[in-house]
Amino acid sequence: MRADLSYEDIRISGLGSEEMLFNSSSPKEAETKRKILHHLHSNGLREEGLMRLAGFVEKVQILKAEIERSYVMSPTLVENLIRQSSAHDVSVLLKQLVRHLPEPLLTNSHMDCFLQVPSNN
Repeated sequence: MRADLSYEDIRISGLGSEEMLFNSSSPKEAETKRKILHHLHSNGLREEGLMRLAGFVEKVQILKAEIERSYVMSPTLVENLIRQSSAHDVSVLLKQLVRHLPEPLLTNSHMDCFLQVPSNN
């Protein structure tokens, strides 16, 4: 995405912010994902069941909507939204991001490498 586009330009062009956040590889989108991972690393490593237990559905929906609305115009607000959220709520958001990736994280083209990992101990 071009840096000179505003939220309104994106909506007019037909590319919704959810499509941008979930399916693009723009620098702002990558930074948002980095902030999510940093928050989970800093606040969730000792949380039991972090990726298994769900956050509050309503809170996650609000968090997602606010991030989608804000990440184009205000990266600082996005960072604050993530920082103020629980690790469980942010982990649900991360799972949604991964679910919407255009390709799986563990692709068949790299299967041989994945299978060799246990034998490299």
